[in-house]
Amino acid sequence: MTNRKKSRRTGFTLIELLVVVAIIALLASLLLPALRTARAKSRTTKCVANLRQIGLGFQMYLDDHHGFLPPLNAASSYNAAGTAGAYGMWNCIGPYTGLRQWAGLNPPPLGNNEPEDPTRIKSSAYWGKWKQKYGLKNTVWGCPENDPNECPWGATYAESLYLQTPGGWGGANPRAWSVPRPFGAIARPANAIHVAEATDWHLGGIANVGNVGSVFDLTKHQNGGNILFTDGHAGWYSSGYVSNNIVRDASATSMNNFNLR
Repeated sequence: MTNRKKSRRTGFTLIELLVVVAIIALLASLLLPALRTARAKSRTTKCVANLRQIGLGFQMYLDDHHGFLPPLNAASSYNAAGTAGAYGMWNCIGPYTGLRQWAGLNPPPLGNNEPEDPTRIKSSAYWGKWKQKYGLKNTVWGCPENDPNECPWGATYAESLYLQTPGGWGGANPRAWSVPRPFGAIARPANAIHVAEATDWHLGGIANVGNVGSVFDLTKHQNGGNILFTDGHAGWYSSGYVSNNIVRDASATSMNNFNLR
C-alpha cells in the first residue's frame, strides 16, 4: 500500500473570508463612535486649556493696569473719544498671550505694498476678517472646533457685556464697556462668565441664552460650551445646565446677568 501525503489547505475559503470581513466591520462600527467621542473630548480639553491661558493673560493685564479690565471695544462708534478703528480687549490681552502684533507691535503688512507701521494700531482694514487671514489654530485664541482662519471675533472667543455698570449692550455714547472697567466692581468673580465661545465679537443676549441663534454659542462642544470665569477658572458646561442656571436679572443693565449659579 502506497502512502499518500495529505494535501494541506493554504488559504481561506470564501465563507471564512466573508466571516472575517463581517467581524472587522462589526468591530469598526462599535469602535468608531467611541473614537469620535474621544476625539471630541480631546478638542474640548484643548479648548478649556486655551481659556485658562487667556484667563492668565487677563490676570497679568490686571496686575499691570491697577486692577482694571481693558475696554471691550473702544472704537469711536461706541466711544466718541475712542479709537477710529476697532480696538479693545484683543489688542490689550494679545501681547500677554504671545500675540504682540495685536497691540500693533511687529504687525504684519496690510498688503498692496503698504509698509508696516508699528507706531499705530491698524484699523478696520487690519482687523476685518475679509482682509486678513489670522491663522489662530496654533494660538490660545484658536478653538480646535473653529475655522483656523477666523478673525479674533466672529465664531470664536468673546467677552461678556456684563462686567461693568451699566451692564449689557447699552445705548449711550460712550458705552460702559468701551472704557477701562474696574475688576473690583465684579461682586462674584467665581460666578461671573467672562469669556466663552460666541457667534459675534461680544458675549451677550441674555434673553436668548440656550436658543439656536444666540450669540452665546452652547453647541460647539458635545452639546455644550466652554466658559472662562472672571476668577480665572474654566470648564465645560452642558447647554441645558447653562440655560437652567444662568442669571437673568429683572434689570437688563444689572451685572448679575450672565452669572452662573
